[in-house]
Amino acid sequence: MMFPFYLYVLFTIFYLLFLGGYFFFVNIFHKEMVKVPNPRQKQHQR
Repeated sequence: MMFPFYLYVLFTIFYLLFLGGYFFFVNIFHKEMVKVPNPRQKQHQR
């Protein structure tokens, strides 16, 4: 059986979008984790 080409293309696009969305979410989540503790540390220093 030949694997349909359009299914391969759709699967590849879905996989790339999934990886892109995952890294995009991790990047935003990491930035939020970095930005949240900073004001708390500044308040403790004051």
